[in-house]
Amino acid sequence: MPADSTPEPGFRLTKELRSLCCVHEAGHAIAAALGGKRCREMAVAPLGATADWCFVTRHDGKPFPGRIGYCVTSAPLTFLQWDTENTDGVDMARVRKIQNALLMAKKPRHRASYYQELRIALRVLLAGLVAETLFLEDSARTEQGLSNGADRDLATASRCCDLLPFCRDRELVHAIKQTTTALDSHWPALMDLAAALYQTGTLD
Repeated sequence: MPADSTPEPGFRLTKELRSLCCVHEAGHAIAAALGGKRCREMAVAPLGATADWCFVTRHDGKPFPGRIGYCVTSAPLTFLQWDTENTDGVDMARVRKIQNALLMAKKPRHRASYYQELRIALRVLLAGLVAETLFLEDSARTEQGLSNGADRDLATASRCCDLLPFCRDRELVHAIKQTTTALDSHWPALMDLAAALYQTGTLD
């Protein structure tokens, strides 16, 4: 099961999956820091947590039901309006309307800054998937990670690519390569952060 997925009925969190989840969340936090953003809060469920486990963030009281981990960063995703009828995606018509208004109102140099901020958000979204993949390769482990299934982070990242000037596949592949290089270069720090999260259960 992907570390950031909604658990299935009968699920209980094991040591192995909890470790993988800590690496996933640490990946988000490291990518945010490298992009000049801050990690507001990150957490992982306790060992033995079941599918009905629910987090409530300390910084704003937002609930995260049915999740085994989360990482809240200041990456610029506030303009993405979630479709309440489809929580796996965003209301792209609304997002496009907001984007077009922003781009029409701003000069080219501001437009470049807008795209830069969006690409930072894209790398932060992908960092959990990339961190898991690197961890599984590095440790020769066989647990199922994000690379083996669809995930909300990857779905959101794909939709973010639709807001950028180049085609989705080009933007996504480039972002994955950049994120992989960045996390690989800061792997010791990422693993230290993951270990701290495993020990404490929550960091801010």
